[in-house]
Amino acid sequence: RSAVLTETTFEWKGLGFMLSQYLKARDFVAVQGIVILIAIIVAVVNFIVDVIAALVDPRVRY
Repeated sequence: RSAVLTETTFEWKGLGFMLSQYLKARDFVAVQGIVILIAIIVAVVNFIVDVIAALVDPRVRY
């Protein structure tokens, strides 16, 4: 929600702006695509952070 506010305030066009426009237009297929894309990005970033944490701290074991 804050990303949409920031993009709207500063007129930076991004996923939040697109998401709000698609919601207004009731284009639920596009909304679903954006939500899935954001979920994939969060999962990949979380995995990268876990790998870096394991490399930095030898006490972490998987």
